[in-house]
Amino acid sequence: MRGKMTLTMASLLLLQSSMLASCGSPAREGLLHRLGLSAVPISTGIRCENLNASRTARLLTYQRIGERKHYGVYGLSGAKWSLVVPLPSQDDAIRWEGVTAAEALQRLIASVGEPQETARVLVEQNAIDWFADGLRVFFVLGGAREESSTTWPVVVAELH
Repeated sequence: MRGKMTLTMASLLLLQSSMLASCGSPAREGLLHRLGLSAVPISTGIRCENLNASRTARLLTYQRIGERKHYGVYGLSGAKWSLVVPLPSQDDAIRWEGVTAAEALQRLIASVGEPQETARVLVEQNAIDWFADGLRVFFVLGGAREESSTTWPVVVAELH
């Protein structure tokens, strides 16, 4: 766990790289499984799943290689509970034109009911860890506090 902050509706559970040695890490798999989420790198991209059909999971995939930064935005809900998304560095990743990955993540957090200022502060306080080199999937959950012990709306999975 990282950083504590009092928020109106939700809190954050950040899985750090020390807890996520690989995509098959028991710590990551246990938490994501408990939340009904998964993110697994495959040859054609990343297979993302949200097994809780009553909850929408918004995703931001992020990849940084040196100074090159890439992202994609997606959603999982209802019938669309499993989705293979391209790696963020691929040309077919879905992005918002003129919007950085940090701004896109702020938009997703605000889209689940968090105040804009809360989303901005949350992303700014975690930017160094969240937007470092590597491949990550940010699951942004509506109602995460009611479903689990997590109290912030973002679950971060690092994929190596």
